[in-house]
Amino acid sequence: MRTLVAVVALSAFICSGSIAQFRKGNVELSMNASLGSRSIKVSSRGYEDSESYNFVYFGVSSGIFVTQGLSIEPEIAFMAMEKQFPTWYFLGNVSYTYANEGAKLAPFIRAGIGVSNGIPVLPGTMAVFRTTDNLDLQVLNIGGGVKYQIAGATYLRAEANYKHYSWSRTLYAASSSTDYSYGDLGLLIGLSVLLGE
Repeated sequence: MRTLVAVVALSAFICSGSIAQFRKGNVELSMNASLGSRSIKVSSRGYEDSESYNFVYFGVSSGIFVTQGLSIEPEIAFMAMEKQFPTWYFLGNVSYTYANEGAKLAPFIRAGIGVSNGIPVLPGTMAVFRTTDNLDLQVLNIGGGVKYQIAGATYLRAEANYKHYSWSRTLYAASSSTDYSYGDLGLLIGLSVLLGE
């Protein structure tokens, strides 16, 4: 990990060339991904059980700048965990990136809405939780962070992100529906490439 950080920092200082700008007509391709393992251990009065699951998360978005700094960003993400059904979400975001001429650091904010067929983590079990076969969960997305130019039109992207999932279910025996909501706060790290310079 230290080697990766050192390479990124060295690239930022060595690379020369023009600073990419977030102008009307440009397209920004972004991705972030995560691989790992989650585990759970339950102990109670002589009973012990533990499990671990490998997981993968991959998200991509494509921002189309409609004016200086303002872009429309469709986003798709795939989340899967061993022994679980995969989940998807599809979002429509609006994003604003602020970049001074010649600056390598560009802060941004974004917000959007979309649909999903599951939530990323089931509380208490640390597993991806698919709630339905349909894309009927509503998703509200809010985020903000920075893009740091590492070479030409390539940016390292870090974002504090909050997603709010909400859905309703009617039980067969019940005459009313139950409303559910789930909040997911996290840090997303990825890369962006700006096309059209």
